[in-house]
Amino acid sequence: MPRNTATAVCQATHSRDPDRPRPAADGRNLCYGCITGVTRNLTDLPWLHAEVEASMPTQRPTGTAPVSGTRERGLPVNLTAGELASQVAYDLGVFATWVASDRGLLAPADPRVPGLCSWLTPHVDWLAASEYAAEVRDVLTELVGRAYRVIDPGRRPVELGLCVEQFTDGQVCEGRLWAAVRDMDDPRPSRIWCSGCDLVLTPEQWFRFGKKYQQRAAEIARDQQKCERIAS
Repeated sequence: MPRNTATAVCQATHSRDPDRPRPAADGRNLCYGCITGVTRNLTDLPWLHAEVEASMPTQRPTGTAPVSGTRERGLPVNLTAGELASQVAYDLGVFATWVASDRGLLAPADPRVPGLCSWLTPHVDWLAASEYAAEVRDVLTELVGRAYRVIDPGRRPVELGLCVEQFTDGQVCEGRLWAAVRDMDDPRPSRIWCSGCDLVLTPEQWFRFGKKYQQRAAEIARDQQKCERIAS
């Protein structure tokens, strides 16, 4: 069993109102939004890792232009992408080894990123109840964020802003909305999704969602202003 030190407040770092306490889920050290975010990150890391690996070959260091008047070709590999690809595999391997050891389970048969993520996903609740729940959540969030920054800009999803979806306990999702608009030659579908909840939208749903998003964002802004006036 995990060393359960469950508290009443989510122990993770939050991007929205970081000083505001969030109630933790029963018997867990994370709020419902963070628990959902851990699951989503484990779902997204396999394809993000593949995209990072695909961006590794290059003819010059990423983000730099060739030096005029020189013959220097630059390194044939994007070192930032290579470092991140290794870091993702290492961190997931550490998590899997820890879970397997503490729970008396066999280590994952597939040590690659997709296999590790698939193996870890059923243990999300156990991870959320452990004393290291916040560290696990923050590491996974950081890896996903770094992956988006490394991916070739031509294929990088666009960040839309904070999500406004609500969970059953009334808490607002802490995730961020992303949009990927693909051209006709890209087999992957265009979509909008959230990094912290189960929200995934097809292009046909975008217009209706946009109106709902604007209305909900305005409501949240009004509630925050009301709380600030009361506090002052």
